[in-house]
Amino acid sequence: MISSVLDSLKSVLHLVFPETCAGCGRDGKVFCEDCSKSLSFVEPHLSCFLCGRLIGKLSLCGECLEQERNYSAGFFLYYYTGPVKNALCAFKFEGRKRAGRILVRLSERRILGMGLKFDYIVPIPVTEKKRKERGFNQAYIIAQEISRITRIPILCGHLIKSKETMDQSSLSKKEREKNVKGAFKIRNGSYFKGKKILIVDDLFTTGSTLMEASKVVKLAGADTVCVFALARAI
Repeated sequence: MISSVLDSLKSVLHLVFPETCAGCGRDGKVFCEDCSKSLSFVEPHLSCFLCGRLIGKLSLCGECLEQERNYSAGFFLYYYTGPVKNALCAFKFEGRKRAGRILVRLSERRILGMGLKFDYIVPIPVTEKKRKERGFNQAYIIAQEISRITRIPILCGHLIKSKETMDQSSLSKKEREKNVKGAFKIRNGSYFKGKKILIVDDLFTTGSTLMEASKVVKLAGADTVCVFALARAI
């Protein structure tokens, strides 16, 4: 009864306030067919296996050879361009949580093909202040969808963000590294000791945030630390 009432209410709301595509703004669906067909995927066999940069083969890029990463492998779904960029911005800054969820669901087969075998999925945390401002943690929503697909449990509340940071988008690489330095702490490290951990975030640009988080998780005794980003900047 309640379910049918909610469905009817949603139908009425869609008539009054039509859904718009998070990728192009067209009325109809949260992600239209045209945008779904124009997604730019990160192809693992053509990319750096640590940062997802397109290099034409599965190998390490020059930057990753020079800069030691704090994790063993990186998994990436899309390049941050076109409909994906628009949808991620709508997800993160306009509160369109369904856009984030659908971006993960559209790549369910790819995620299953990654062969992810971890003890826990750990979303990049946000401070309580940021969570209240935004209303949610976007990395946690992405982690929920990955967990649903892979059946790997989510571990929350043990990797914490201990200080406010500036928005990374306007900062240089060096400024990004400085901005997140010391931003994460571990609460009860026994959850990480000897475990295989997949740390999840929405966007990989320079990798500063995921590297800093990986460092503290590794120091807590994790056996293996890998990272996952919904999108990778070009």
